[in-house]
Amino acid sequence: MKENRYIKWILALTFCIVVFAVGFFFGHSGKWHSVRISPAVPTEYHSSAADLTVTPESRTIPSEAKTEKININNASREELATLPGIGTELAGRIVEYRETYGDFICIDEIIKVRGIGKEKLAAIQDLITV
Repeated sequence: MKENRYIKWILALTFCIVVFAVGFFFGHSGKWHSVRISPAVPTEYHSSAADLTVTPESRTIPSEAKTEKININNASREELATLPGIGTELAGRIVEYRETYGDFICIDEIIKVRGIGKEKLAAIQDLITV
């Protein structure tokens, strides 16, 4: 008697799986959309293909983008003082903190230096590294 019950359950489960599979495959037929790839730069902005030519001058990086981040773990007072909002006094506190407690583990740790808060960190976080 128990075998009949198990067989019924297996048949019911199999039937459900078959119905789901048939519905899934036939229900999605014709609904697949093709992907259209458009150019990255709209062609109406260029008068000719010569405008799209890459020259050595066009591959250079502007001087502003070439600036290196200042490593707060080994930068001098003078280097730290060049950061926006960090004068010679705060630069001295950063170096003093570093000498007392060791290197910074992450840039967020600079908030522990007296005089540096979340706003100053937000202003310099893209300019510093550890």
